[in-house]
Amino acid sequence: MRDIDRKRRGAAIVIPSGFAQSAPAPQTGPVLVVGSRGNIGTALLARLDSDDIGQKPIALDTRSGAMVIRTIRSLTATLRSPQWLTVVIAIGQTDPRANRQTLDDANVRLPGEIIEPFLDTTAPCVRFLTLGSALEALNSLARANPYLASKCKLSDWMSTNTGAGGDKSGQLLHLRLHTVYGGQTRPHMFLGQMAQALREHTTFRMSSGEQLREFHAVETVANSLATLLRCQWTFGPIATLSHGRPLTLRELAEAVFEHFACPELLQTGALQRSEHENLQQTFEPAPRWVLGPAADRQIGPIQAWLRLLVDSQRR
Repeated sequence: MRDIDRKRRGAAIVIPSGFAQSAPAPQTGPVLVVGSRGNIGTALLARLDSDDIGQKPIALDTRSGAMVIRTIRSLTATLRSPQWLTVVIAIGQTDPRANRQTLDDANVRLPGEIIEPFLDTTAPCVRFLTLGSALEALNSLARANPYLASKCKLSDWMSTNTGAGGDKSGQLLHLRLHTVYGGQTRPHMFLGQMAQALREHTTFRMSSGEQLREFHAVETVANSLATLLRCQWTFGPIATLSHGRPLTLRELAEAVFEHFACPELLQTGALQRSEHENLQQTFEPAPRWVLGPAADRQIGPIQAWLRLLVDSQRR
């Protein structure tokens, strides 16, 4: 890492993780994954299927709130105390180029429609985990990015409804994630655009690349989610899954194009950087009981994933 980066990060503001420092008590019960075909949903189901807990997760791939609600009611009817049903809502719209109504419908209205019928009860037996972005915590960036703005609305809704209709502490958790790699890429994301340039051997134009980002393997995220699904939520309702060791986009891009032996394709500084970007703030690492020992900032796993992806798509 360059000295300039080390100095800048030493003065950075660190954003708290929101997790309890020690592992909470266990929680038992079935898991319903809504959005089972996305990268995170697929990895989570694979991780839960490998657990020897005698109860396989339920996968549901739909954007119909009514269908999800019917499924939840059917599953909760068979629960035995002290079991809870945990619902992971892993669907949504991530493209900031989509119009604001589309983003709000997918990222705010639909989760609220699914969750709200189960809040007004004195004896809850179902809890909900939604997914967001760590960059929600950066106000100026979140206001400028329609996707992040929609996720801020969701986290605000989750916070407001914690405690609605009684003591609902532990029923809602909004987990903010950093950039997740693994599985398939999306063309509107930095890694997806880089993969396309490498596959087609075309120039990759980017800004000066000073922006700070954390990168997490989808398998690491799935492991952390599996841990959270097996414990009581004595923290939250907002928490951020971080390892606290970001890269600049320039560091990553330079290392990747060197790895592919085509550094001449990288055009750093060709695009203007947004004035709202994160150049300083870092995130407190999540406790070891959540994140485990394997998470780090190494570029090698990203390079290896891109190599597999690019080579497979060239065939």
